[in-house]
Amino acid sequence: KPSDTNVPAPLALAQGEALLEQEKFNEALKVFLEVVKKDVTNPGALEGAGLACYQMGEKAIGAAYLKEALRYDSDRIRSRVALS
Repeated sequence: KPSDTNVPAPLALAQGEALLEQEKFNEALKVFLEVVKKDVTNPGALEGAGLACYQMGEKAIGAAYLKEALRYDSDRIRSRVALS
């Protein structure tokens, strides 16, 4: 939906997290990447994208997103755990 691109980042991150919890990983990834498109330094969106990729079996891509998330926020526990 074209209107989705105007969702504020915090709301989009909450939507993405909800989709992750529902195991709708492909949809979650799309939501997180919309945020990344607007702000490539958003650690929450990068982490969410990485976790979604991991769950879909795209480990290398997921790891790249998670490492980027940690670059901008070194305290992201889920990223650290996923990468360990």
